[in-house]
Amino acid sequence: MADQPSTLDRAGEHLAGALRLLQDLAGDARAARDLLAMLGWDLPPAVTDIGLTGLDVGNLVQRLQDLTDLRGQEDASDADLAAAVAEVLLALGQAYDDIGALSAGFAASGDYLQRTDIEHQFFPRLAAFSTISPATSGSAPCHVGPRSS
Repeated sequence: MADQPSTLDRAGEHLAGALRLLQDLAGDARAARDLLAMLGWDLPPAVTDIGLTGLDVGNLVQRLQDLTDLRGQEDASDADLAAAVAEVLLALGQAYDDIGALSAGFAASGDYLQRTDIEHQFFPRLAAFSTISPATSGSAPCHVGPRSS
């Protein structure tokens, strides 16, 4: 097992961190509004949720936890690790597709979507926020790869 995370591990870490922020939004319109505000947007007038509360990334979070747990086991085989990484990548791909469908289906009236360009900017801003936020808040980002000593 490598001592340092690979570039793929680091890229997966940042992307998964962005998606992990979305886990807390499931069914919580206030959390969705707060996330939009952190990303630089206000909700359109008379709208409490543009569709963010319906997103479920629980499978991705569970696959990441499974991989983290497996990497913490000294007797984990390369085959087991490869299978766990494959599961994370499958879950990550599904989550990415779900977010793409979500952003394409944002519900808002008037010219809100056109003025804000939220359909195209949501995921890039979320990814940037999840990368920068841990560095500025002192909290650790979601980790996909092995940790160095």
